Amino acid sequence: MWKGDRRFPSIPIAQFMPQFPGMLDLFLPVLLIGALLIGCFFRQQWVGILTVLLFVVLLLQDQMRWQPWSYHYLLFLLPFCFSKENKVGLYYFQLILVAIYLWGGIHKLNFNYFETVFPRFFFDFTAFRLQGSLKLLGLLIPITEIAIGLGLLFKWTRKWAMLAGIGSHLFILIWLSPIGGHSNTSIIPWNLAMIVFLVLCFYQTETGNLLMEGWKERKRYLTAGLLVLVFVFPVLNFGQLWDHYLSFNMYSGKNNILYVAIEENELEKLPYNFQDAFIEMEGLAGGKIININQWAMNELNVPVPPEDRIFKEISRLFCGLGIPPDKMSCLVFEQPVTANVFKAISCKEIQ
Repeated sequence: MWKGDRRFPSIPIAQFMPQFPGMLDLFLPVLLIGALLIGCFFRQQWVGILTVLLFVVLLLQDQMRWQPWSYHYLLFLLPFCFSKENKVGLYYFQLILVAIYLWGGIHKLNFNYFETVFPRFFFDFTAFRLQGSLKLLGLLIPITEIAIGLGLLFKWTRKWAMLAGIGSHLFILIWLSPIGGHSNTSIIPWNLAMIVFLVLCFYQTETGNLLMEGWKERKRYLTAGLLVLVFVFPVLNFGQLWDHYLSFNMYSGKNNILYVAIEENELEKLPYNFQDAFIEMEGLAGGKIININQWAMNELNVPVPPEDRIFKEISRLFCGLGIPPDKMSCLVFEQPVTANVFKAISCKEIQ
């Protein structure tokens, strides 16, 4: 994902963003790692600013890097740009963790999660297919996430919420192992990091009510900015005005998926072998269907951020292959895909 020289297209936030050829695309990631290491030993404000600038440039170069864990790490780094002493109140990091659990649970409270995501999750573990009202067992996961988030806010519930959070991440790690058979291994480091963050931020801490602690600090603007980023902006996601992954909307069953359907006699125009990304879909026949999310997982080991602007940029690649419009369709399916609710992306509107 951090290399520009690859088959899956880079999707810059703007066309003027520089892209480096060949091995030069590793220059900025290496600089970022170097800045992070320097920051571990020399705690100065300029190091924090440099680290964040490098990280932001990498994110602007390619929106495929806009994963929930990338945003989380960026939020953790931001306050070091504003502190000359390189000291940041613990409450700042605690509030970010609270927001991740709260929104992760809230977004799962929808029909598609209970109908598609949880039954698949349950089947991975038990090989048993849930039917009917048994799917409501899925309520346990979002309710647990929300309870962890709320529990971390208050001193008297913090210990139990921390332990529940650690347990949930251990459970996820089992799901990501060969036992669970899930393929998104890119979030294994994030889940391990979340366990570490929970211990560092909440184990035997004296912080009181988190929503009050931030206003006691000298830099209240950091608290205000953080509350907007992690509690106000995610509300806009319900109106499609803020990105799903920047709202910690993950595995919720609400995120759309892009497919490209191509007639059989036009497959030779494809620039790569998409064999591992071909799928079959009920109601669509007479050619091949590329699951773009699966292609991204095969190439980059991350899913496609489910945003229309990103879907259009990926569709632009296929629209430039010279395939007649009546022989190819770029389709954005709403969840669950089996409902066949989709919208087509016209090549004319994006070229």
